[in-house]
Amino acid sequence: MVPAPVASYLSSLAKETPGYVFGGPLAVPAQVIAAIQALVG
Repeated sequence: MVPAPVASYLSSLAKETPGYVFGGPLAVPAQVIAAIQALVG
């Protein structure tokens, strides 16, 4: 779901680093947001 280079970058961030997702639920499904949240930290 999340490309490897992006996953690597997100994993390098400090836990609970704030961020924004632009596009709304039709452009960015809830599963993608959950995957991003799981990768941070």
